[in-house]
Amino acid sequence: MEGEKPLEAMKRKLLEETSSEQFKIIKQLNKRTQFKFPKEIQEKVGYDKQETIVYLVEYMGDGDALVPIDDEIDRIEFITKDALFEGIFVEETRK
Repeated sequence: MEGEKPLEAMKRKLLEETSSEQFKIIKQLNKRTQFKFPKEIQEKVGYDKQETIVYLVEYMGDGDALVPIDDEIDRIEFITKDALFEGIFVEETRK
C-alpha cells in the first residue's frame, strides 16, 4: 500500500495470507531479491521491476493452524535457518 513502510507491509501480508499475528520479527536481512517483469506483465501492473525485502520471522503458534487463505501462495512451509537462502532467492540474485 502506498506510503506503507516495509515492516508494516510484511506484518500486513503475514496476517492477510495466514490469518495469524503470532509472529516474532527477528530481523530484516541484508539480502534482497530483485527482478524485472516481462513486458506484458509490466503493462498490466504498471511497473517494470520488483525488489523484495526479506525478514527473518519466527512463528510462535501451532504450525497446524497456518493455512494459505488466498491464491497468492500455495503452501506454508517451515524451514531451518540454514536452508533459508536456498529457498527464497533465485540463482541470479545470490551473486
